[in-house]
Parts: sequence; C-alpha cells; structure tokens
Amino acid sequence: MHRRPDTDLAPEQLTVIAGHLEATKQRIDSWLCEYLAGHGWAAEPTFYSKRSLLRDTIALRPDLATP
Repeated sequence: MHRRPDTDLAPEQLTVIAGHLEATKQRIDSWLCEYLAGHGWAAEPTFYSKRSLLRDTIALRPDLATP
C-alpha cells in the first residue's frame, strides 16, 4: 500500500507549504498577466493546458519557481 508523502507532516507544516505554494502561484500569476498584457495576448481567446502554461512560464522565468 502506498502512503501519501504528506501523511508524515504535521498540520502546521502543511499550512506553511500551502502558504509557499499560494505565494508562488500569485507571483507567477502576476508576472504572467503583465507579460500577456504587454504582448497583446490577453485579449486573444486561446486554449492552453495548465501543464503547458506552467512549463512554459517556468522556462521563461525559473526564478518564479522558488519561494
């Protein structure tokens, strides 16, 4: 039986991790919105997978992947 990796973490640790993830998501979202608006892409309807979006965003700005 597989155990989830987070089962050994205390609730306080999970809260800290969740906070770091949310802060990272907000930094990426902020940068991406500015980038898209600056290139005129925000007004164009497109279909883009979340995985591709994250991969391409981190490729352009690896510093956004670190807390």
